[in-house]
Amino acid sequence: MAKLLESGAGHAPQWAAKALQTDPGATGCVYADSALLPLLRVKDRFIDQEALDLNAIIRSHGSAAM
Repeated sequence: MAKLLESGAGHAPQWAAKALQTDPGATGCVYADSALLPLLRVKDRFIDQEALDLNAIIRSHGSAAM
């Protein structure tokens, strides 16, 4: 997800009727809170879960990525 955001992928909140979704502030997940949420805020973009290729993630990181 971070690689997609950093490369400019994703869409603005208003493009998919997501303007009413709010910033959770914190999730309790160290990675999400320290890396993903700040990146989402800076880029002001959304990445849909469908954009992620789970099989590619598993191939590149092994089952530990789960």
